[in-house]
Amino acid sequence: MEDGPLLRLVLIAALFATPVAAQTWTNWLSDNGRLYYGSARYGSFPNQLDIFCGGRSPQNQPFQQGDPNEFPISPPGLLSLEIQTGLLPQTGLNTSGPTVRSDVMIIVGDLGYKLPSLRFDELWGSWIQDLTPQDPLIKALATGQPGAIYTDAGQSIPMSAGNAPQAITAMQEFCAPYLTGTAAPTPAPSGSTGDVLKQAVDREILKGCEGPAKGAAPLLSGDIDRDGQPDYVLDWAEFQCAGALPRPFCGAANCQVQVFLSSKGGEPINYFGISAELKPAPAGGHEIWSYTTAGQCAKASIPDQCANVLRWDGQALARVP
Repeated sequence: MEDGPLLRLVLIAALFATPVAAQTWTNWLSDNGRLYYGSARYGSFPNQLDIFCGGRSPQNQPFQQGDPNEFPISPPGLLSLEIQTGLLPQTGLNTSGPTVRSDVMIIVGDLGYKLPSLRFDELWGSWIQDLTPQDPLIKALATGQPGAIYTDAGQSIPMSAGNAPQAITAMQEFCAPYLTGTAAPTPAPSGSTGDVLKQAVDREILKGCEGPAKGAAPLLSGDIDRDGQPDYVLDWAEFQCAGALPRPFCGAANCQVQVFLSSKGGEPINYFGISAELKPAPAGGHEIWSYTTAGQCAKASIPDQCANVLRWDGQALARVP
């Protein structure tokens, strides 16, 4: 990683002339016994940058049905910098084959840090550069100064510094034992499975829309499988894609609903309905109520008689008779 004084006050002012929505830094820290992932994250998908470590958990627990087939992996002893295409588009690049670029610089304060070999990962649809834990860019971002992503073609994407020191420090503390091989088997932190699950939801939206959603995708969240972890319900009727197909999974009356359970990993459970909502379940947690058309319901005049109720039975999501 190259660093040095350049592009001082006049150019820095020009870089920050483009207005952008306020973003902040957060953490995604998880070890579920099978996989670990620790990230300092700027922004949100698809306008997102991560500095992360990831790989097979030292607990080495066997994979379960529903675990993702692919997951973010950083090289042994290294961190990875990942930039989604919402922050760093592929505009003007040849994407017919494997793509590596060296035209990107991240500016922090009034110093620039060149990214010499960003590679495009087709699986995740993002740009990735491996870094040492002591890389000057990481140290600079941890100072809490605002910055920008800058390309030789003149693209400039401002980055705020909100919560950066805290998020980067938390990531470093989480990742350090994994990078040095000293991580001991420990239980998964509370809520960590939900962090990985939310990323699976984001990837499903990107795949279904063949691009980003139009605005924020409204998600239902609750504990459906009663394991103390957040689960998500994605109702495709409730939001639109930004591309040519605004509602890709909707027919004349019903739309696809996808249920993401923490106990099933990132693989969604799919069904069709008019709408979905979460209600308290008798045994605790939540159950899913989906409604059908009145013409298909023999008791349409009776409240709630046109609802299909899906409830966790201890092993699977089952329809309530």
